[in-house]
Amino acid sequence: MKIYLTLLLSFTIISCASKSDNSHENTLTNSLNNLEKELYLSPSTLLDSLKSFNIDKLENRNLAYYNLLYAIAEEQTFGVFKEETLTIKAAQEFKRNKDNLNFCRALLYTSIAQYYKNKQDSAAYNNLRLVETLLDKYNIEDNNLYATLHLYLGRYYRANSDSEIAKKELEQSLIFGKKAKNKTTILNASLEIFNINILNKKYKEAINTISYFGDVEEIPPYIAHGLYKSTYNYYSAKKEYKIAIEYLNKTLQIDPAKLKIKTNKPHTYYQLSLTFKKLNMADSSLHYAKAAVQSISDSSAQGSHFYYRYLADILYEKGEYKKASELYKTAHLTYIFSFARLIQQRDQEFKTKFNFEEQKRENNLIQAQRAVTLNILFIFIALSIIVSLSYFFNYRRNNYKTYNLKKELNALRKEYNSNWIISEIYKTNSSILPQLIENVSQEAARSRKVSKEIYYSLNKIVDIANIASRASITDIANHPEFDHIFGASQNLDSLTDFEKLVYALNEVGYSNVQIAHFMNSSQSSIRTIKGKITRKFKNPEGNIEVDS
Repeated sequence: MKIYLTLLLSFTIISCASKSDNSHENTLTNSLNNLEKELYLSPSTLLDSLKSFNIDKLENRNLAYYNLLYAIAEEQTFGVFKEETLTIKAAQEFKRNKDNLNFCRALLYTSIAQYYKNKQDSAAYNNLRLVETLLDKYNIEDNNLYATLHLYLGRYYRANSDSEIAKKELEQSLIFGKKAKNKTTILNASLEIFNINILNKKYKEAINTISYFGDVEEIPPYIAHGLYKSTYNYYSAKKEYKIAIEYLNKTLQIDPAKLKIKTNKPHTYYQLSLTFKKLNMADSSLHYAKAAVQSISDSSAQGSHFYYRYLADILYEKGEYKKASELYKTAHLTYIFSFARLIQQRDQEFKTKFNFEEQKRENNLIQAQRAVTLNILFIFIALSIIVSLSYFFNYRRNNYKTYNLKKELNALRKEYNSNWIISEIYKTNSSILPQLIENVSQEAARSRKVSKEIYYSLNKIVDIANIASRASITDIANHPEFDHIFGASQNLDSLTDFEKLVYALNEVGYSNVQIAHFMNSSQSSIRTIKGKITRKFKNPEGNIEVDS
């Protein structure tokens, strides 16, 4: 009884623990669902909330959902997302669970991560188009999803110098963004169109494009940074340099800690220096040229040599040849280092993208699998040929046997037909000889009064016929085939040849009348002989029926 109670208690504890785990996972799912409501309204707050989660205890389904929300919040807050592995795993989990909406979202943010790694990467474009196809296939209606999709399609086309198609995609992004009331996407799309209009020198359209910014109280730092840079380009293109300088200074006032986008501070100082130079303010131009060099954090970074050379050119024009010479040397060394570093990076990227050792292993594996497959196929073909040949020869042999059997059957049928007609003739004529002998005997009796010589002659003929008949009976009874057919009967050897034939004819079903005809005898004689046979056998199984 104690054992049963222990088992019952164990099952109860396990059941409760299981229910507790399920309840915990359901709570986490509900929490994530509630957080998603704030995803586009306050992405930075949601990002902080997500960082408080203990993801080690999340099961696969909730972990995939968490990673997806993190990717969206990261991109909405900082304008960039590069952690491709998170969304790839999430997409796989959603696809396995047939969650089409989240699968499309995870695939979209995978393509966004690929875009930020290389803005001209065709893999990013292919995935964006795949998302667009899947949205139509699954009839998914999500304005935020469509707005983000068209935003990045527009960015991709703009990066690939196709401004007309880029503008159309961005206008679609604006339409869906306004339907979803997604402030961040509307600002991004408007800013992208603003840049395209500046590039195409459509300044009036450009300034109207960013009118939406005036109605927004708080702009995300990364969008503000992009806006100031774009506005600088706008006023610089219109040669309103003083206003352009104000917007460049605004970009420097943004806290770098709030930005995850890659900013190029030396380039900003260079732009300020260049703008002041256009205003013929040489001292300010020199100041910001020096600031550009001083803000270089990595002298071996690509493009750093340009700022050293630019400052050297200014100093050279001012006659400070020694300082200019040192800067030219620094620019030269920086160019060499940056170029070598670029080659190393490209080489590493190339090796990462085209892992030759891995491809070689895969190639060897494919070749091994191919060899195994070919061997199996060869064995299968060989076996098929062997089996086919075996069936073919068996068929020929059986066909030959069938032909011989048919031939034998035809011969047997012919022999049977011949024997049957002869047998029927013999059966029909079997009564003629006894009748003839009886008629001769009757005639001999009548002729006795006339002539004894005729009488004896006729009786002699009858005797000769009977002797010949008895002799043929003896030949039949002693034939090996007779013994083969009827030799199994008990006490057969105790019978006379005549009795053996009577017994055999009786066994195969002939009547007394027929037996009498065959044996050239009378029915009464046959009945008498059957009685003798029965007495000789002295075995109930050997009894034969004596017809009346």
